[in-house]
Parts: sequence; C-alpha cells; structure tokens
Amino acid sequence: MRKITRTEKPLFLTNEKEAEWGERYKKNREEKGISFEFQWPKVEKVKLNQKLLPILRQISQNHCFYCDAFPTEIIGESIDHFKPKGNPLFYVDVCKWENLYLACKHCQDSKKEDYNELLLRPDAIDYDFEKYFEYNSISGEIDIKINISEYDKEKAEVTRKIFGFNQEKKIEDRKRFFRLWHIDPERVQQIDTYNYRFMFD
Repeated sequence: MRKITRTEKPLFLTNEKEAEWGERYKKNREEKGISFEFQWPKVEKVKLNQKLLPILRQISQNHCFYCDAFPTEIIGESIDHFKPKGNPLFYVDVCKWENLYLACKHCQDSKKEDYNELLLRPDAIDYDFEKYFEYNSISGEIDIKINISEYDKEKAEVTRKIFGFNQEKKIEDRKRFFRLWHIDPERVQQIDTYNYRFMFD
C-alpha cells in the first residue's frame, strides 16, 4: 500500500450534498433493510461514481489506492467505501469524499464489507509504507516491520489480511514486476506505469 495524497474534494461534492445523500441512504436502509440496493446519486445527470472515477485515478496515477495495481480501468476498478456502506454505523458516510477509495477487483473482493478501526489508510497524513511494511524480494511477500510497536504491528497485520496482500496471485504478480523492473533501462522514468511502486520507491 503506497502513500496517497488525497486532493481537496471536488466542488460538486459539497458538505450539504454529502449529508443529504447520506441521510437519504440511511433512511432507505433502515426502512427497507438489506433489500435496498444502493444507487449512486446523480450530479448534473451523471452518476456520482462516474464523476469521481477520473479524479480518483488522477490522485493515484491510475493505481489501486490499496495494493497499487495498475491500470485500474483494465484490471477492474470500483469505488470502495472504506467504512462499509452495509454497516449501520456508516450509512451517513456513503458519499463522503474521505470515505471513497479507488480499488481494483482483487482488493474489493478481498475487503468486501470488512472493517476494523486499526485498518491503515493510504492517505493518512502519518502513513508510509516503510513505517509498517517491507517488501521481501525473495518470497514476494509483504512483511511487517520487526522494529515497530506491537500496536503498529497489529495495524499492519489487520491491513495485510483484509486486503489479501499476501494471497498467492498477488505474490506472483509482484515477483513478475520486480523482475521486469530490474531489466528495464527506462524504469525510473516509467515508474508510474509499474504495478506495486512501493517496491521501488
């Protein structure tokens, strides 16, 4: 999970709209239960997710906010609700800018509706990959730093597990791009076209 710098929310996503859409969703879920299917609200006749996707892609240079897979449009992208929209505690957060993350299919499928207060956010001010993790170039796994506090180790473990960072497919994919990096003479100039940039930072 690479550090992400989130921009200010777009002008069309006002505090009033966030609150209005959140309260509307909350009301529908409480009245209709799980049978109610979330639909993105519209802004100027365009669904909110379609308005937000180009902005989120630009923030991460078309990489998944979680695992840094690239490019999201091709590998299957969606907007993840960091605090899950299916949890009654977070109904009102359903359209809040700080709760919306660009995610690849792997991370979305791994995370599903899971949430834990310890889960690391890639756009948190104090987040840094090297603070919590290190890439093991031999095993292909993302290891947790040894010389950090037990609390930070727990946060790292929760994050690694929920997003499935060490699932076999991810391990093999990282190995492949690690090999490619070392034979590419233009790798530094083309780093934003690589998956898993945290391996090379």
